[in-house]
Order: sequence, then structure tokens, then C-alpha cells
Amino acid sequence: MTRRDAGGAPGGPPAVLPDDAWFAAVDLRAELGAVRAGIAARLAAGVGCADVVRALAARDPLAAAELLLGPRATPAVGRLALLVLPALEAEVKPPALYRRLLDLLPERRREVLGAAVDRHPEARWLLALSVRVEGPAAGTL
Repeated sequence: MTRRDAGGAPGGPPAVLPDDAWFAAVDLRAELGAVRAGIAARLAAGVGCADVVRALAARDPLAAAELLLGPRATPAVGRLALLVLPALEAEVKPPALYRRLLDLLPERRREVLGAAVDRHPEARWLLALSVRVEGPAAGTL
């Protein structure tokens, strides 16, 4: 199903909730807006998107980074980024990636910091990230 086949307006969400097959077939870069709208529609309907996001990130990590971290990313989509950190790190330098996740997910700042520490335990940039998350108590996580 394409956006037009589903009756959706160009640049908008499909008229019906997109299924996994639609996401697998869509040209991610050409239809990034429709993919963004489709994920938002599925999330709003309570339909999981974890498998879709994993598949999209495996297929095109750069487009996934734009979708999950770009200027139009929402907190709901940002939470999905936590599922595909290795793919995102292939396209976005880790310090910038985790700073962006903190911007998107302030309520999950400890989880974001924990993921950064788990993935990069010796990185020097962790101190600045820790200070941003923990303030004066930095380094006690």
C-alpha cells in the first residue's frame, strides 16, 4: 500500500493505518514525511512500532537517524531511537546522539545516560553528559 493507494494526501499520513509490509516497501528517503506520519498514527493507535523501526534502521541508518533524531522528531519517536542505538551511532557521533536524546527525552535522562555509559564506558564526553543529567551529583549514577 502506498500513501495514494490508501487515500492519504501527498505528504500526509496514509488514510489507513500502515502495516509492516507498507513500511518494508516504502522508499524511506523519498517518503520520509509519510513514514513519520505513519509511525505517529500507529503510536497514537497504540500499535507497536519497535519492529518497524528496527527494520528501517537496518535498511537505511541515515534516514532512520533523520526520522528519529531530526528536527521534526517527537518524544514518542525519540523513545524508539533507544531501540536502535548501534545503527544510529553509525551515522551520528555518540556525543551528539546522546545530547539529542536528552533534548527529546528529558523524563528519561537517566535511561539515556545509562545507555551511553553502557555503550561507551571509557568515553571522556560522558562527564559532560553526566553533569547535564545529574547536575552537582554527577558521577554517582
